[in-house]
Amino acid sequence: MKRYMLVVAVGLVATASASAAHSASSQSSASLVGTWARTTTCSQLVSAFRSAGMTKLVNEMVSGNGFIPGVRSPDQLRDPARPCLGAVPRKHSHFFLKSGKFGSLDWNGDPVDDGRYRINKPGAGSTRHAGC
Repeated sequence: MKRYMLVVAVGLVATASASAAHSASSQSSASLVGTWARTTTCSQLVSAFRSAGMTKLVNEMVSGNGFIPGVRSPDQLRDPARPCLGAVPRKHSHFFLKSGKFGSLDWNGDPVDDGRYRINKPGAGSTRHAGC
């Protein structure tokens, strides 16, 4: 399964991937270094995937990201046409280290992704993370 993730952070643009070997300068990365967390709802995830033209992945992403307690695969969804039925919000975090390493943590605080990042354009409005 190919994984996709969109990371949004205010104040800069960074491109990250598990295979990238770039590190940010300490001055550029200073505003990014730390842990960033937000609570995401199932409907937000579904909307983002549909807007990105990745509708075919919606049920897999909803079930794989723990939005519905006890559901771990698309075939366990009560109603695949309404994948958020019974969903609960989930906290998701990203951390960025001064060295240029980053990672993602799921709602339990367990690592789910990692790699390297690079600041492309300090002062811009978003952070982009390419597929892993």
